[in-house]
Amino acid sequence: ALAYDKENKKLFVSCSMGFYFDKNGKECYNLKGATSAPKYFSLYKNSVFTAGADGIGLAAWNDLGEQQRQQLRAKFDYIKNTTEFNYNSFFMSTQKRARAVFVEKDQSRVWLGYAHGLFLFENMKVREFKWNDSVSVFVKCFAQKDDILIVGTLTQGLMFFKGTKPLKQISNLNGLPSNLCSEIYVDGNTLWVATDKGLVKVSLSNYEVEVFNRQDGLISEQINGVVVVNN
Repeated sequence: ALAYDKENKKLFVSCSMGFYFDKNGKECYNLKGATSAPKYFSLYKNSVFTAGADGIGLAAWNDLGEQQRQQLRAKFDYIKNTTEFNYNSFFMSTQKRARAVFVEKDQSRVWLGYAHGLFLFENMKVREFKWNDSVSVFVKCFAQKDDILIVGTLTQGLMFFKGTKPLKQISNLNGLPSNLCSEIYVDGNTLWVATDKGLVKVSLSNYEVEVFNRQDGLISEQINGVVVVNN
């Protein structure tokens, strides 16, 4: 996994031994004590959330402010303060095996995707979030379009939320070739979806679905990632 913080010029890189921090392209540090081998990064103010096999972690820089650090410590297990690299590490150790984590654009909510369900971190409180209050959500990836949160899942296709209210679900019952969504990418008013049975284009205006597979020229229908460059 990779994540770049444009404002602070920090590059986060996932490696087998943990994740590293590249400062201004000059130095690289191992942030010991943070989530090992993160599968997912999500930027949070001047910090970063990570999702990995040992749960959700937060590498929080010291300039967060003491009050905010104290609030975070109330919900996370504080690991250590390493002044050499100027960061604090936090874990939600009560939950394990995380696949994804996502901070909404306005920083108000953090979505935590664990192996056993989707959780919401809001106003310093953590609660499990279920589809229609009854079905656990098994998250693989996240994206956001304006105020719409989009969740790609392992077995349930795509789920769309407006705020915290379920809006729409798209699965193999109504257009997707597979319910496994490896990655999702918002490009303007288009959502690109990587699945194990082809590349999917979803209109965010009317939710029309178009599938690209071997018949359209793909070498493989096992798609793991999507990036849009220009057109």
